[in-house]
Amino acid sequence: MHGRQGDAGHPGQPRWRAQRQSEDVAGQSLYEAYPDTQRWAPVYNRCLKGQQVQHDRVPVNLPDGRHLWARVEINPWREADGEIGGLLIMSVDVTRTAEALEEAKRNEERLKLALEIGELRMWEMDWKRRELTGAGYQSPQAGEVDGSTYEELDADIWRAVHPADREGATRAWDAYIEGGAPFRQVYRMPQMDGPHQWHYSACEAIRDERGRIVRVLGCCAISTRKSAANWSW
Repeated sequence: MHGRQGDAGHPGQPRWRAQRQSEDVAGQSLYEAYPDTQRWAPVYNRCLKGQQVQHDRVPVNLPDGRHLWARVEINPWREADGEIGGLLIMSVDVTRTAEALEEAKRNEERLKLALEIGELRMWEMDWKRRELTGAGYQSPQAGEVDGSTYEELDADIWRAVHPADREGATRAWDAYIEGGAPFRQVYRMPQMDGPHQWHYSACEAIRDERGRIVRVLGCCAISTRKSAANWSW
């Protein structure tokens, strides 16, 4: 806790007390007890005027040299007469979450680069979220008329496949769903503004705990030449 005059009160967080004993900081200025908090002075001053502040990721430098990320919430507390008596500062260590998000972002950037270099496209059909993403698709929006939407592919996911290739593709998919070989198919997809494209498609079904398919992930290489049939992964 942070008093009106900047003194540090008694927090109730065991982990915090393990680092600094409460009797060591009680009555001290917050900035004396924790010099690193000086950079927060403008924020504290706003909160002492009645504002509430929350930050999801704040860098924290510990005395032992470690660097953490914390979620911080600062609220003014009031005396019995309604006057602001100080600040209640609460923090939660979110270092693992922050690092996981950063790693996920880096992995996404690597994947994007790999797809661009390999001239591949990825897409995902998500029945739980009712979303279609990737490969130029997008989730349906009000007034959407161009391109394939979630609703269109939900009604017929094979709608864009050339009629002559549709039977073979659906047969291979049904076999995969029943426990057969992974889905790997070459088929044509007609284009409105040019020659049809040859797609070498690989798909994977994601099931929930009851065994129902809730998502399908797809990756495809595209060519305008029939030689695409010689692709192999």
